[in-house]
Amino acid sequence: MFGIGHWEMLIIGMLCILPAVAVIALILYAYLRVYGNPNLMACPDCRRMISRLAPFCPKCGRPMGK
Repeated sequence: MFGIGHWEMLIIGMLCILPAVAVIALILYAYLRVYGNPNLMACPDCRRMISRLAPFCPKCGRPMGK
C-alpha cells in the first residue's frame, strides 16, 4: 500500500546523485581553470586569466614584464 513508486525512486535517486555531480563539476572547473590552457596565466595582482603574450592585464592594468 505505502510502497515507493517509480517516480519517487527517480526523485530520491536524483537527490542522491546531484550533489556528487556538482562536486565533480566544481573540481573539474577548478582543474581546467588552472591547467586547462597553456597559453594563459594568472595576473599576479588580480588573478584574472590572461594571455601570456599580453603586455598588461586588461582588468587591473598591471604591466607584464617579459
